[in-house]
Amino acid sequence: MKSIVKVTLFAVIGVLVGGFVTHNYVNYVEKKQVAVDLKRVNNLNNKTVFFYRDDCPDCQSVFHKVYWHNVLKQDVVFVNMNNVSNRKYVEQYKLVSVPTFYQGKTAYTGTSKETLNKVLGD
Repeated sequence: MKSIVKVTLFAVIGVLVGGFVTHNYVNYVEKKQVAVDLKRVNNLNNKTVFFYRDDCPDCQSVFHKVYWHNVLKQDVVFVNMNNVSNRKYVEQYKLVSVPTFYQGKTAYTGTSKETLNKVLGD
């Protein structure tokens, strides 16, 4: 009986530590301010472009979902608008607010989980 308790306790601690580490890694990815050149993205028409700001509460509320979706499907391009180099897309994509998702010529702005599932194909 004691060994079952030890194994269970070890598993629970492992899950908690693993969850903490992955959560912090996703937050690290979210804060990266990489310059994105959408002209160089392969198959851009088959991808969703996610315009966000790492200091935007609405963007933060959906970032983890979008990140984990992309881990599985590899079909999202992340564009952090806090990078000055990425601000050229404001005019090009007629961005008014973030988070904004583009698929081809179709845009969605907001955080509705139902619409986000449709946009991401989940």
